[in-house]
This record gives sequence, C-alpha cells and structure tokens, in this order.
Amino acid sequence: HVSRYGGVDVVVNNAGVGDGDGSVAAGDLAVRVNLGAVIAGTKLAERHMARQPAPACPNASGRRGTVINVASTGGLWPMPHAPVYAATKAAVLMFTRSAAPALLASSGVVCCALAPTYTQNTGMGDVIAAHPDGAALVREATRGAGLAKLSHVVDGVEALVDGGQPGQALVCVPGQHLTWHWSARKDKAAKRSERALAALSL
Repeated sequence: HVSRYGGVDVVVNNAGVGDGDGSVAAGDLAVRVNLGAVIAGTKLAERHMARQPAPACPNASGRRGTVINVASTGGLWPMPHAPVYAATKAAVLMFTRSAAPALLASSGVVCCALAPTYTQNTGMGDVIAAHPDGAALVREATRGAGLAKLSHVVDGVEALVDGGQPGQALVCVPGQHLTWHWSARKDKAAKRSERALAALSL
C-alpha cells in the first residue's frame, strides 16, 4: 500500500479469535492474535505514518495518521463463555490508552479504539449466533442489546477517522455510539454515555 500510494493515512487493526477448545494452546493463539497482532500493527503503522508530512487541511492539527484498534465490549464487562478473549480485548483497550499520548507527541499519530458488541455478518458474530446456546451467549455478551449491524460498526470507524481523540474508546452497541470515559472528570456528554453503558451492564 505504501509503495503504491506513497503513504498510509488510516490503519484499522481488526484481529480476533475466540477461546477455541479452552486449551493452553488455544489461549496462547488468542493472546498472540488478539493482542500481539494489534501491537505489531500499531508499531508498523507508526513507522510509516511518522515519515509522511502532516496534511495541509485546517482540521488536521499536525496529525499524520490514525490507528484504530478494534477491541470489544467484552473488554469492558465480563464474558464468562470467553474469558481469554475478554482479557485480550481489555488489554487492547489499555494498550491503546497507554500508547496514545506518546504516539501523538512523537509521531503525530492518533491512536484510538473501537469496542463493538458481537456483530452481524462477521465471522465471530455469525459463529456465536449459530451456536446451540447462541441466543443466551449473545444476551450475555451484549447485555441483552443484541447483535450490532455491520454498517453501524463501520459508522463507528468513520467517526473515529473523522474526529477520534487519542486514547478514545468508542463503544458500538445497537443504535448507539458511546465513548467510554477513563477520566474522573466528566462533562454532561460523558455522564450520559456512562448512564447508558451502566444500563447495559446490569
């Protein structure tokens, strides 16, 4: 891509496998794919983005590119049927939050995260929905909200490309995009998001 087009503006690190058969080997694979690949992809993106000039448009603010790490709502609340998956997605969120300040300061790269629920027309969402206990698993994983539409998740990606903030985690549940706020200082929008997420967490 870089050799053909001369640079890269957006990288979406979207890697995800489940707990498999629950073995040590399956867990190790989940950690390497879900977390290790995201870390490697972020570092590779930074290497290329840091070399290119910042866009001249007024809204760029010196930003050379955007990295979006796809996590999951499983990284925000427990998923008893997939504990290793949930742990890796929580790690993706914390990696993103921790790496974002330095990426912006040293390379002009905005690093943020998207945390969707299980999603229709995707590999993992379809596998879970087809499981004999699929309805119960979907309720557990989405707090009863149901599967998100793929188009809604794509809208979340576009929202982060257009205006994502360093370290931001945008939660994508059916019909809503909600920012997960890390700071104890919350404005009215943050409090609304917090109440909506709390309602899903019950």
